[in-house]
Amino acid sequence: MFVLWGAYHAGLLVLYRVCPPLTRLETGGEATRAPAVALMFVLTLFGWLIFRSSDAATFFALVQALGQWSLGGAAAVKGTFVWILMHVVPLLVLQWVSRAARDEAALDHRPWWNRGLDYTVLFVLVATAAVIDVEFIYFQF
Repeated sequence: MFVLWGAYHAGLLVLYRVCPPLTRLETGGEATRAPAVALMFVLTLFGWLIFRSSDAATFFALVQALGQWSLGGAAAVKGTFVWILMHVVPLLVLQWVSRAARDEAALDHRPWWNRGLDYTVLFVLVATAAVIDVEFIYFQF
């Protein structure tokens, strides 16, 4: 599966390099760039399905599950939505606030108390993000 994952990413890179309309997306304005970023994000996530699958049967089961949506687990969806709001929105706010520095890691232009608040929020986000204990992925090698 790791070989298939590498071939998938190689295919994406080759397609990007040899298809002129795709290379023009990079130099286009925000109207073409935002959908291109979204598309690349989806294609990358699909590649992670290949990477995380232990065999072809698991991969096909995951792909099949992507097409099966139901409202039966509404409570789980609500809980997931709340978790995303709690963990993603603060990161988006921090990125928006630090956009003037053109580097979301450069927080030195902010007052010390504000940086302390930022670091506290980031620490809480990291500390509360771990839901289950998962084996380190590279132990599979």
